[in-house]
Amino acid sequence: MPKLMSLISLVVIWAGKLHAAAMPPIPNRNLKLPPVGVAQAEIAPVVAAVSPAVAAVSTTSTKSAAAATSTQHPLDANEFPIPDPTYNTTASGPVTILMLYDQANSLHGQYISKSARTFTASPLNNNANLKIEIKPFPQGQDYREYLTQLRSACEQKITNLFDVVFLEATVLGDLADCLVDLGPWDPKMVDGFAPAILENSFVDKRLVSLPTEADFGVLYFNADMLDKYSTQGPPTSFDELETKATAVLRAVRAGDNYAFSGFTGQFTDDYFTAQIAEWLYGCNKSVIINPATGLVAIETTAAARVINRVSTWTANNIIDPNDFQFPATPLFLSQAQMDSLLDIDAVLPALLIKSQSDPVPGWNPGAWGVGVYKYSDNPAAAVKVASWLASQSMQKGAIVTGGARFAPTRSNLFNVFAPAIGQDLCDIYKTITPAIRPSSLVGRHYTKLSKIISDEMTTFFLTPETIVEALTIVGVSLARELNQTRSNSTINIDPPAPGKKVPSHLNLQLLGLCSVILITCTAVYMVKRRQIDNKIKDAGDKLKVLAQTAKQEVIMKSQRRADLDFGANEFSHLDEEMDADDKKVGLAQKAAKPGYVIVGDAEKDEFV
Repeated sequence: MPKLMSLISLVVIWAGKLHAAAMPPIPNRNLKLPPVGVAQAEIAPVVAAVSPAVAAVSTTSTKSAAAATSTQHPLDANEFPIPDPTYNTTASGPVTILMLYDQANSLHGQYISKSARTFTASPLNNNANLKIEIKPFPQGQDYREYLTQLRSACEQKITNLFDVVFLEATVLGDLADCLVDLGPWDPKMVDGFAPAILENSFVDKRLVSLPTEADFGVLYFNADMLDKYSTQGPPTSFDELETKATAVLRAVRAGDNYAFSGFTGQFTDDYFTAQIAEWLYGCNKSVIINPATGLVAIETTAAARVINRVSTWTANNIIDPNDFQFPATPLFLSQAQMDSLLDIDAVLPALLIKSQSDPVPGWNPGAWGVGVYKYSDNPAAAVKVASWLASQSMQKGAIVTGGARFAPTRSNLFNVFAPAIGQDLCDIYKTITPAIRPSSLVGRHYTKLSKIISDEMTTFFLTPETIVEALTIVGVSLARELNQTRSNSTINIDPPAPGKKVPSHLNLQLLGLCSVILITCTAVYMVKRRQIDNKIKDAGDKLKVLAQTAKQEVIMKSQRRADLDFGANEFSHLDEEMDADDKKVGLAQKAAKPGYVIVGDAEKDEFV
């Protein structure tokens, strides 16, 4: 769920994707590489979908034909092709370029397809003997599937699929063992590239890719809100970010707008790792991995102070803690959207901040580049084509002639980029001091390393965990993953407490809410219990009165019964006396006397 109300938003725009409408969706087709042991002839067409917009440059050559006509290139002990210094003038034969579907159909991809015809038509350097084919990855398959199948093909040592592959710089560490080291083929191959961008193309000092497109972070700011409630312009330091954001938030809170936050970005997964790297380098030049030694360097006082400081932003909603739970996705802009942004000449150049001693974002430029597949059938020709794709002429032509919108990777082309986005932005871009992801330093460990950092930092930002505890866990986990001896550096930070205020954490908020509920329930229970006790007491008193009344009635009834029994006894004595008289006088005489009537039982009962 995107966050729409924020003063400042740090968004990574993948310049290589600015011309694409969107990232391809999650795979909906079951295109899989065959299991080990399947004959390679059966799997040649595994990536054979060709878009009409980027039809193969040569329809007469296929990879199966290449396998039949080319000679086996010599390999070293690790099965990498041995460099051929004469590749630029002697290489020939078919070369297949693998690209994402949207890349192949973009303006840049279409320019590559068109230029390949011109390139292979030239007799210069034996180019006419090259045959270039572009194979888009099947539509509907996303980048993750693209990488998965590339890894699977490499592990199975499958040939005749592709020779040159487009890859984003952050995955080079994971795939370095599948890519040819281009450096030994030509020492001048690195000439002309922007050093900061080229640095991402090295893994363990091996040049595994040549950058063709750059991407970089952009800091957006809400100019209306800053102009209304704070000073004009974006912040240029951590101090200014806190001051400006606090002033704006105080004002909007007065209007009961609690959905507004001061700073937002991509705070989950690998994007969060990149964000951490930018904060560290942007504030005090701290790093996650020491580029000189390759050792874990995040468990330091300097790093602790930066992260601890940023964590306090969750206390006053400069950063909304909920942002640490939203899925992070890059922002991909369509051509129309990019054109719309580029028309805002007065605002866009200010979206990037010149590097100062304490800049807000450290820039973490990545790059799309081209690598040569380790098991290529034709490595010499593949190296030549890769060098051509990343050349100055190809980048300039794609921007100027092809209309593609991406940042070039060669320093002397920044001015060429200027007409597209403005000279001011290009001047800023040329002076950026970038933060470098550690992907190029740790190879295939990068995925796990990134997860360790992002998971633990998320825990730190959302719980009462201290920064010392968090960095200790990260340091231990990274050292174990990289098989390094953990440094014995001590983190000295005052105070050692989290630096986060309790209300800023979702877990503590939940705990507080549970506490309130518990206290409320307890109070209600006590009141109800007291009411019940009072009712029980009243009922007991009533029972006592009823018992006393019943007792009195029983006594009275018993007395009445006794009196009746006494009367009956007296009557019985009278009856006996009368019987005696009857015996004396005789029944005849009693019957003869007028007025005397024998009292029967019924009459006696009536009397009683």
